[in-house]
Amino acid sequence: MKFGMEQTEHAVGGILAHSLVCGRERFRKGKLLDEKDIRKLIKYGYGHVAVARLEDHDTEENLAASTVAENIHFIAEPENFKKSTASTGRVNIFACSTGIVVFDEEYLIKANSIDNMITIATIPNYSQVSKGSIVATIKIISYGVITLNLEKVASLVTGTIRLKKPKYSSAHLITTKIARGTSEKALSAIKKRTDALSLSLSVNKDIPHDAGNLKEALDEATSDVILILTASATSDISDVAPTAVKSLGGNILRFGIPVDPGNLLFLGWLSDKPLIGLPGCAKSPAINGADWVLSRVVCGHIPSEREFACMGVGGLLKENSSRPMPRLKSGMQN
Repeated sequence: MKFGMEQTEHAVGGILAHSLVCGRERFRKGKLLDEKDIRKLIKYGYGHVAVARLEDHDTEENLAASTVAENIHFIAEPENFKKSTASTGRVNIFACSTGIVVFDEEYLIKANSIDNMITIATIPNYSQVSKGSIVATIKIISYGVITLNLEKVASLVTGTIRLKKPKYSSAHLITTKIARGTSEKALSAIKKRTDALSLSLSVNKDIPHDAGNLKEALDEATSDVILILTASATSDISDVAPTAVKSLGGNILRFGIPVDPGNLLFLGWLSDKPLIGLPGCAKSPAINGADWVLSRVVCGHIPSEREFACMGVGGLLKENSSRPMPRLKSGMQN
């Protein structure tokens, strides 16, 4: 592609690089200039204009963006995503239903390394989405890109976005009580999370906080997913809730995650049911580690040890003013 200033009288067929105003009319950048446009530009005093001209080995920006978008998902999962019409070199991709989006990071990174003018930006991997959520945007920065580079990118991104829909339809929440019971505000925060994942929620509220009573409650749970919210934070894998799970033959896959708030979460199985020990911050509607784990588990994706470890980068979430021991607000202390 050629780019530069040209005498306006010779700019026919060029792509206008910058928006210009001609009286009451605005010529937007990206406009393909014809002879009528040239006459008007000259009339309003534009002796030179910046234009781009595509060469034989180039592909125009909107066609390039559409090509990348088509290959990203439509070959593999056309029913789960839709794309916008290309405009100014941009195409957005949207989810068609609830779930989590899973990206092939390795290939997307390779694709973004081919040509600086071809860019693909996504939301974070494993993000929870609903119908209409934007999941990615493809932006062609220049007015055209080298076709050979476009073909390389299109090949690399084929099928790199997948949508995992909820695998389970029901959840059972068990809460324990020491002094005060579980507030309705806390229950509401958890229900909003399960509703967003299309889960029906049943609640066994405020049983005594000991392994024996919790064991009985767990044994009676019939829903697809089990959630436990204890009155006192689970502080060890031998604490009340993990002990109750193990006493029924269940196992704990992970205790503790590198996400704050949300560190004190545990994940396990009881028979064929995934089970999550919720951290205390799940009582708040603010985003926390429980959101990251719950959405993945409900969609049938059990995080690997590596995935849990990777949560730490970006896992320091926004401070919640309601926390009993908030982080330092500013500065440093000796």
